[in-house]
Amino acid sequence: MLMAVLSALAPAQTRAGLDFLTSAFADPPVAFSGSMFQILGYQEAQPDSIYDVVGSTQQQSLATSQTDIILYAGRPGRFNALMDVQRYEQPSTDTTTQYEVNQFNFAFNISDAVKLRLGKQRVMWGYGLAYTPTDFINPPLDPRGQDLAKVGVSAISADYVTDYYALTGIVLSKGAGDSHGLKVTSSVRSGLDLIGVWYQAPNVGNAVGASFSADAGILLSEHLKGLVVSGGVGVNQKSRYPSLVSTTISNFTFLQPGPVGQAGVYTSWMVAANYDVNDRFSLSTEIYHIGDAYSRNDYRNILQCLSDHFDLCRGSSSAWLNYLAYGRNQRNYQTFSATLSGVTAGEQRFSDTLSLRASILRGGGDGSALYTAEVTSNYWDRMEITWRNFIPMGGNTTEFGTMPYRWYFDLLIKISF
Repeated sequence: MLMAVLSALAPAQTRAGLDFLTSAFADPPVAFSGSMFQILGYQEAQPDSIYDVVGSTQQQSLATSQTDIILYAGRPGRFNALMDVQRYEQPSTDTTTQYEVNQFNFAFNISDAVKLRLGKQRVMWGYGLAYTPTDFINPPLDPRGQDLAKVGVSAISADYVTDYYALTGIVLSKGAGDSHGLKVTSSVRSGLDLIGVWYQAPNVGNAVGASFSADAGILLSEHLKGLVVSGGVGVNQKSRYPSLVSTTISNFTFLQPGPVGQAGVYTSWMVAANYDVNDRFSLSTEIYHIGDAYSRNDYRNILQCLSDHFDLCRGSSSAWLNYLAYGRNQRNYQTFSATLSGVTAGEQRFSDTLSLRASILRGGGDGSALYTAEVTSNYWDRMEITWRNFIPMGGNTTEFGTMPYRWYFDLLIKISF
């Protein structure tokens, strides 16, 4: 009422300012939300692992403890802010507690079509279930293996969105060198999303890629409802992996990690499918190839050296342990998973909110595999509890056969507020 009276009495030149104030008061309040993750991991150590094993050959111990806090604040249509902070420790092997700011950024809506984001942010360009071949920007996976935090990069990014396409540009901070890129997204046809990517950085050179996601039920036939096929291909000029350096000591030859960034043409690709059998049950599979990862022979030679605990070879090659991340070391992988969202439908709350998932990740070069089984409960409105079990299978010169545990399980508790 007060604003209406002032607007009627004020001269014309001041009404624009009053309109601005009216708009500001009419804005929805800033919304705050967040979540906290607590993960406790327990394992039985694998004495034949290439990683240092503490204690007896049958040691069962608390392997990881991780706390992740995510805070969000925003005003719809105006701005939003995100902070993701993590605490991580491995009580069984290291008493040092590590802290990491995974993301800390601010996004502003300059107009209805333009959005600007500043700060440490997670940038995912392209499609992929376990692997995205057009993801040139994000740092490599943590060699610790179980840390699945989405660590971001410090950058400035901007989005320009229209009804037919969207453009995204990004410039990384000076610490990352001359790193910048552009993404073009198109959804002109219903059921088909297309993404084109160009990125330039010291660690990958010039990199280009394309990715798609297609809903077969919309594009082809109603009989294929629930089937979504995706794929992508990426090409980069520099390897993201250390080169292989052959070193000879006392007539003994072994491989050591050399410089990262060896020049070449490296092509990576992925093909995946997800099928919702019904409202509760779904299947997914993916095949992916990493062009600059290691061939089977080279990777076997690295593992053979690291598996010899008492030889000069292991000590001279131990630097490899800082680079090897599960699911990224070999060139070829296959995944398969099955998910049941709700054991029952409308019978009782406990089983209605209980979900099951089983998956396998297999190395195409050495045949080793990592089996995973998950049970998730959403019985409480603001709490999610997940119990995950990991069992590796393979020989002592295979990727998953050299993991630091015979079995590993963790309890993940997520509280939203």
